[in-house]
Amino acid sequence: MTKIHPMSDKELFKADTPELMITLFEWSKREHAVMDHELVEMSPFLTFTHTDLETNKPPSFYLIGKKSAARDVFGHKWADEIRNTQASPIKNHKQPSAEGYFRALQNGFNFDHVEFETDAVMGVYRRLIIPVKTKLMMQPSFFVMLPMPIQIEHKHCTRDAEDHCDLNKPTRNFH
Repeated sequence: MTKIHPMSDKELFKADTPELMITLFEWSKREHAVMDHELVEMSPFLTFTHTDLETNKPPSFYLIGKKSAARDVFGHKWADEIRNTQASPIKNHKQPSAEGYFRALQNGFNFDHVEFETDAVMGVYRRLIIPVKTKLMMQPSFFVMLPMPIQIEHKHCTRDAEDHCDLNKPTRNFH
């Protein structure tokens, strides 16, 4: 099960939005989403994808930042092997997720609310997707996505030893 609800930039500026998410959004508007040192400083928290969009699936991953919430939710082993597997652990996630990347290309960003469930995890998060250019006036070279979990529950602990998992304990608010 995956439900994705697009949200407006006005909703991004509400009180419960993490500062890093607002900083990334403001950076994209101020710097015209061109790669620079500020984005590099935020990179440990980001997920990087290619721009290889197809209508029925999101772009492929190439890096999950070392401090990305995606690592906390799905595990370090999954994140470290993402270049080989290219797979999201969320079933039926490809088409609804792809739409957000297309919106990001069209609008310069995408902000949405995601509800999901896997065999091991269920949860709710918000994500901000920004298409990034390496030079001004170029087409986007890659996407960065900042996932911010709101509520995550691990159904059972099967993640690798490097991960920390408290059985059946709901995890709330990573920001």
